[in-house]
This record gives sequence, structure tokens and C-alpha cells, in this order.
Amino acid sequence: MTTPTCGKKISGSKRETIADLMDAASTILLRYDELPPGSDVRREQEADGTRIVVPAGEVPAEVQRAVLQRRIVAASLGFMPILLLAILAFPDLSNRFNRLEAPLKLGAGVAFTVLCGAAIALVSSTLYGRSLDALTRARSTSTLLRVSSDRLRIESSPPCAASHEIAQAQIRCLSISHGPLPDERGNRSRIAWLAIELHEDVIRILPGRDELELRWIARNLAQTLRLPDLIPPTRVQKLLNVILGT
Repeated sequence: MTTPTCGKKISGSKRETIADLMDAASTILLRYDELPPGSDVRREQEADGTRIVVPAGEVPAEVQRAVLQRRIVAASLGFMPILLLAILAFPDLSNRFNRLEAPLKLGAGVAFTVLCGAAIALVSSTLYGRSLDALTRARSTSTLLRVSSDRLRIESSPPCAASHEIAQAQIRCLSISHGPLPDERGNRSRIAWLAIELHEDVIRILPGRDELELRWIARNLAQTLRLPDLIPPTRVQKLLNVILGT
């Protein structure tokens, strides 16, 4: 997996800063069905193309709930092999359980359920905390995209500051990838990125944004640059994302 390309500079004449462009832009809030509730992505039509502003901000409550649900599912799926292994390793457990008196059987069932629930809750809360931390850090990046029929310009602020100017002929396709945000604290939680696949490299931008937002932005970029539509994930990638909770 290619790591994010950050910090490259665009050679040439003096350019406006991200703050200047965002302050000067009379932007239009996108309110289409493809975008999730509360999306803060903004777009402005220009004479030679489109300007898309993805501001920094907090993680919306809807996204937090969705992340928590995915982490609970991931933790639950992670315990299934353990339960299966226990059944295979101790085949006589069911016989011993059936020989218990009704009150003891009920108590054992309740205790086992509580134990499994507590373990799943502990694992899912740990995964959720790491994921929320990664999303919070990722969403502190603001990004400005300026796209015309022959060129894409990207300006991103820290923590993943980057400047790119990419000719249309260099871009092979667009896709959504999942991978960790580089973190000196060792947090390897997987988050969504928009991947710009070049012929000899991959540039990942917009970390931690909702996949609906990424798909909408990718569709706009592809239409303006006359590129193939967004590459859908394969079945293996979908299964992997479910298991890993991304």
C-alpha cells in the first residue's frame, strides 16, 4: 500500500494560500442525496472548471455512530473463531452443560453471555477510541481542489500537508482506498481516502471523510477531467472492510 504523498511543492509563480482561497470563495453547500447529513463539502463553479473546498472540522455525530457500529460488528466477528475453536477443542462441554440442573444451567448461560458481551464491549470500545482519534486527526486537514479539463491542483493543510499539480494525462483512475494515517504514536486504524492513481504513483487525499462524500467528489473530478468513473471495490475488499471495521 502506498503511503500518502505529503509536502510536495508546486513550482512556478506565487499562488494564493488555502486560507485566502477559502475566505474569498463564495461557495455553495452541496445538498444532494449522495452526501451524508451534515456534510460540509462545498463547491464553486469557475470559468475554467470547479473548485471544491473540504474544510477541517470535528467528526460529525452520524459518523461517530457509524464507526461505533462497525467496530462492534468487527469485534463480534473477531470472537467467532475463538468460540468455534473452544467448541472443537472441548467437544464434551455441551454434554456437561446439559447435565446441569435448570437453575445452574440458566446461571451459566447468563454468566457466559455477560462475559462474551463484556469482552466484545471492551474490544469494540478500544477499536472505537483508536478510530475516533485517527478520524479526528485526519479531519483536522483542510483541502482545496481546483480541477479543470486538463489539470488537477491540490492544496492540503497539516497534519498531511501537500501540494500537487497533476496533468490530466498523468491520471489513470480514481478509487477509494482504506489505510492508516501516518501517526508517530503508532495508531494504525484504517480510514478511508480518495486515491488518485497515476501511471507510476498513487496520491491519497481527503483522509477520514465519509465514503459518500469521497464518491461524490470523485465523480465530479472524473467528469471534469474526462476520466473513467470511480472504480468500485471488489468483493474481497468489501469483505475485508467489514472484518476490519472500515
